[in-house]
Amino acid sequence: MRYLLLALVLLLGAQPALAQTTHWVRDVLYVTLRDGPGSQHPVVTVLESGDGIEKLEESDEGEYVRIRTDDGQEGWIQEQYLSEERTAAQKLAEVRTELDQVTQRRGALASELETVTSERDQLASQVEELEGTIETLRSELEEARSAAERPLELAEQNEQLRTENKEMETELKRLQAEVADLEGTENRDWFLVGAGVLLAGLILGIILPHLRGRRSSTWDF
Repeated sequence: MRYLLLALVLLLGAQPALAQTTHWVRDVLYVTLRDGPGSQHPVVTVLESGDGIEKLEESDEGEYVRIRTDDGQEGWIQEQYLSEERTAAQKLAEVRTELDQVTQRRGALASELETVTSERDQLASQVEELEGTIETLRSELEEARSAAERPLELAEQNEQLRTENKEMETELKRLQAEVADLEGTENRDWFLVGAGVLLAGLILGIILPHLRGRRSSTWDF
């Protein structure tokens, strides 16, 4: 009897150790975790699709594997119910999360675009007012030039108008540059909004077709 036990221990010790890797229960809704490798063993607990488990060892026939659940329970489950990939439901949840993030980003970009557009319109209005002011100053300057025979007071007024005209032209150039920058920003933001929506559509188009017909209800007794 002692020799038989010793041989059994040596045989078990000679089996190669399996790498402890993370797997997931397939899309079968429910699977029973049993106390041993076979349906004749009592049920330890019931696992649901998407439950994460740790694979510990395989049975001699390779049909069953011993696993450990996230809450520490150990038992045996048929190998066919395990998958090294996440379930379709988990992938769909991840895609929906990414889609929500893209949607939120698109909303933020739309709000930012609205603000930039409003600022651009305000600057355009200021530019229009400045252009009118500059035109008025130019007319006054021409009048001042034609009145060169007036006293020194008119000469001083003429110089003042020249200075104001230069300041207005400088301000006009600055505002025109700001308007150009804002128009560039507006085009960029619209491009980002469109790219975000296109990305979300592509992701759903890839994942959703694989979800049909993947789930089935299985009980192992």
